[in-house]
Amino acid sequence: MNIYTEQLPLFLPSLDMALVYLILFVFGSCIGSFANVCIARIPKSLSVVSPCSMCFGCKTPVKFYDNIPVVSYILLKGRCRNCDVKIGMRYFLVEIISGTAAVLIFSYHGISLDGLFCFTFFELLLILSCIDIDHRIIPDLISLPGILFFFAVSFVPNGITWQESFLGIMAGGGTLYIVALIYFKIKKTDGMGGGDIKLLAMVGAFIGWQGVLFTIFLSSLAGTLTAIGMSLSKQKLTMKTSVPFGPFISFGAVAYLLFGQQLINWYFYWWPRVAIDENMLLAIFIMGFFCLMLRILALTSNFNKRNCSLLFGACLAVWVLLFVGCNTIK
Repeated sequence: MNIYTEQLPLFLPSLDMALVYLILFVFGSCIGSFANVCIARIPKSLSVVSPCSMCFGCKTPVKFYDNIPVVSYILLKGRCRNCDVKIGMRYFLVEIISGTAAVLIFSYHGISLDGLFCFTFFELLLILSCIDIDHRIIPDLISLPGILFFFAVSFVPNGITWQESFLGIMAGGGTLYIVALIYFKIKKTDGMGGGDIKLLAMVGAFIGWQGVLFTIFLSSLAGTLTAIGMSLSKQKLTMKTSVPFGPFISFGAVAYLLFGQQLINWYFYWWPRVAIDENMLLAIFIMGFFCLMLRILALTSNFNKRNCSLLFGACLAVWVLLFVGCNTIK
């Protein structure tokens, strides 16, 4: 046994493990640096391979020693060495988030294919979320190959089956398509982008139909409540123009991937005897579908305090119905 391990407090890793964590963080932050390139260039239909990174202000190519993930941003104080133009904080945050995600994911799954697939899934969601925030688009260049890739992953042992992956694609893409169709029938215009549909289909390909149901519930609820909160300070705000849905889908998918079963158990702790089975997941889906319908209601008119109160009351009513329904079906 390593003598240093015995002298460390229990809440601290051994020196060997600390080195492993450091390597994982460096690996993740390097991938995060490439993710920044994808976020900046893909919406502009530019190559992510060439030319090399350059300052968006003076167009000077970035030297290799100024392109070290995390470290260079700190040393340069978030500014270009040549023209002193400010570099966006998000470049730094994406690298930090990616490095931290690599540590957490590979610590849980080990250095394995499962860990690599999960980390790839996370990075794609991070890239798509940032692009959606900036440009209100989810590029097919990422989501469509992602669907095919994660469906192919389902044939690798120890994950979900290809049948579950296929059902996840159908459940993810199909549910949002129905919501978009209903909105179109009501308003005679597109209310939910096709990118969201393809993104949820990609999510379903990796985490299966059960994960899609949870993701629909959590992302719709989070998106609706976020829009309500934002509208309290901006009376003219509408979800259509101001709240991209892609980041909430990503949030729900990652939450399921990391804490899905624990979150479901916590949510339904009022009834410890209720098992988490297909009936429970169906109830979660119903809840999520109601939240999606509330998004359609929000899209039909501008938010104001009265509409916020009605929308929040509707969410509470759906929660109560869900609780009663879950207890009834058991």
